[in-house]
Amino acid sequence: MGGKNGVNLAGYKNIIGVFSQPEFVLADFRFLETLPRRELLCGIAEIVKHALIKSRNLFEDLENHGKELVSLRKDILERTVAESIRIKAEIAAADTKETGARRLLNFGHTLGHAVETSAGLKHGEAVSVGMVFAAKISEAKAMISSEERERIQKLLETFGLPIDLNIDKETIIEAVKKDKKRQAEDVHFVLLSGIGKAGIGKISYRELEEHIHDLC
Repeated sequence: MGGKNGVNLAGYKNIIGVFSQPEFVLADFRFLETLPRRELLCGIAEIVKHALIKSRNLFEDLENHGKELVSLRKDILERTVAESIRIKAEIAAADTKETGARRLLNFGHTLGHAVETSAGLKHGEAVSVGMVFAAKISEAKAMISSEERERIQKLLETFGLPIDLNIDKETIIEAVKKDKKRQAEDVHFVLLSGIGKAGIGKISYRELEEHIHDLC
């Protein structure tokens, strides 16, 4: 959904790709019953992402009904997935070629892609680590409180998703430098101004390296 199709090349994540919008999207919840738990949780990481960038209500719903979601309780599942789809569709429809607001969907993905490439984690697991890192930068910039950052970490931990990783920092930095969102010495980076509120700004790679050394 959203029309992005990409492939990796020479260590660069999704560096080659096209936008091709689907004629329709079919969501059959029965397919979720065929997934290993680890894959299901990776999908939930993306739902958490949508909540953090656009919906405090969805975030609180995940806090209150996370166990029922993982157990695939029908009413909770349908409500949660429908709201997640609505958020992504709204953002993607407003910016079909990712030149502006659609970059919000990359929340947690700059470090996440680097972790995924370097540590061999599954995508959702790596994004979970990336979201915590982005939340820590947001806190360091006094954009969110420590309590908000702790709530984010607690929710991800509740789902059994990783929130940090013991990996060589220089390896992460080298992988981040291959991010497709790079523009010269800057990268478009999504930060939080609250739970359910996000914005896009440019961060220099020098600053990003400093945050990696300080926060990872």
